[in-house]
Amino acid sequence: MTAPNVVAKWSAWAPRLLSVLRIFTAFIFIQAGTAVCCFIWLYVSAAGAGPWSLDAKRGK
Repeated sequence: MTAPNVVAKWSAWAPRLLSVLRIFTAFIFIQAGTAVCCFIWLYVSAAGAGPWSLDAKRGK
C-alpha cells in the first residue's frame, strides 16, 4: 500500500475503532464498579456491620 492509501484507510476506520474502544472501556468500568459494590455488601452481610451498626451507635 502506498502512504496516501494508508492515510485514507486509517482516517476512515479510526473514528469507528475509537468509538468501539470508548464503549468497551465504559462497559468495563461500569462492571467493575458493580462488582466492587456487590463484594462490599456481601462482606457487610456476612461479617456484620460492627462499629457502623445501629446497636454500636446506640451503645449496646
